[in-house]
Amino acid sequence: SLSISHPAGASTFMAKEDPLEKSLKKLHFLPDEQFAGAVQDLLERNNEHDDGSILTSMYDVVELRPSFIRLPILLELARRDTGATGLRATILSELQESLEEDHGESWTDWALALSELLATKEGFLPTDASTED
Repeated sequence: SLSISHPAGASTFMAKEDPLEKSLKKLHFLPDEQFAGAVQDLLERNNEHDDGSILTSMYDVVELRPSFIRLPILLELARRDTGATGLRATILSELQESLEEDHGESWTDWALALSELLATKEGFLPTDASTED
């Protein structure tokens, strides 16, 4: 910490901002087309942090995004959550409501149901399906 003197004589301790917090703040300002990739990068870089706080923070950041971006990210957050924060249960109930289905913790079934929903309701196809010749 640095001690900085102010004209009034008071000194303030400046805490260095956590790089993770900084990255999470940046997510707020990204356009939709860059958002999912940035979230994925952040999750990969912080894979060793299993305290759940990054997942909870991302959950808060992703809530305002359109469903074709939000729902796949929520599924990934639920999959990574260890259950310590209650985030998995919250997300799964949100997915159940959106999809009107319940797949428990079968991530493959959730992903398939989600792809189907996005293709029919949003006209959105996963990128790997659109690269066929």
